[in-house]
Amino acid sequence: MYMWNCKKCSVMKGNFLMEMNSKDEYQEVLKKTKQEYEVEEAIDVYSEQKSSAIQVDLDYNYGNTLDAAIKTLEDYKARGESVYIDFNGNKLYSCDVTVDGVYLEVIGMTKKDFEEEQEKRRKEYVENEKRQKEEAMSKVPGWIERGSTMIFPEKLQDWQEYVENSAEDLYHGNELEYALEIMEELDSGASIEKVLNIFEDKNYSGISKSKIIRTVLHFSKRGPEFYENTAKSKFDAYDKEILEEQKKENEKLAAIHDFKEAFFRRRQEEKEIKDLSNKRKQLVAAISSIENQILDSKKGKKDELDR
Repeated sequence: MYMWNCKKCSVMKGNFLMEMNSKDEYQEVLKKTKQEYEVEEAIDVYSEQKSSAIQVDLDYNYGNTLDAAIKTLEDYKARGESVYIDFNGNKLYSCDVTVDGVYLEVIGMTKKDFEEEQEKRRKEYVENEKRQKEEAMSKVPGWIERGSTMIFPEKLQDWQEYVENSAEDLYHGNELEYALEIMEELDSGASIEKVLNIFEDKNYSGISKSKIIRTVLHFSKRGPEFYENTAKSKFDAYDKEILEEQKKENEKLAAIHDFKEAFFRRRQEEKEIKDLSNKRKQLVAAISSIENQILDSKKGKKDELDR
């Protein structure tokens, strides 16, 4: 209610009487009060319908997105039914449903702004993925070379394929850096305690620790030892099966290479013996040649004296 008299300006807002000392002040307060009143009136328009609204579920024919919630509410509104949907803790009503109103309520921005933001993020993601993939692919030759010095030759093909695939996966080969560091420590003969300390002290944010462990298990000659100590008491039947298979494979490959190394050493020894024998023959021949030269020289001098 608003009142005006010639002596004093007054504005009645609710149960409170506000008195003004000038007409200008009165007009300013009146303007603000009317605006507030109109907002209150606009808000109150749907209060009765909202208080009697019943809760309904999404029409899953439209999906389970925010747009599906809007479409569901629009259908109820078209039929003159007052309902609401609880969408992630937000009560959305059919009586006052609008696309931007719902988006502002749930997301805090209009649908257009939301879609533009989503498109911006999508482009950033695509560009970031492309950059990370290119960086990873440039590291592939180095990763292959580092690993090839520590694994059984029979696994070189598997290692090359694994590195190339890892460079293109979710982690873009980042776990390979950690796995290679662990493999290098194991290959150097470091104690398992030292290796475990190095492994536990690393920050693996955004990287799968289990993938690092399994990479070391499969390719390092001491992989089973590392795997067994990282798993500790968490072993299940599947883990034990994987571990035993890898142990047997490594033992088999180690035996083959022990035999090959022994065979190679024997061949080297035989070659060295043969080389020594050849050198001895050459030396004997050289000595014999020198002796013959000396005898020929003495014989020549004797013939000269006899003449």
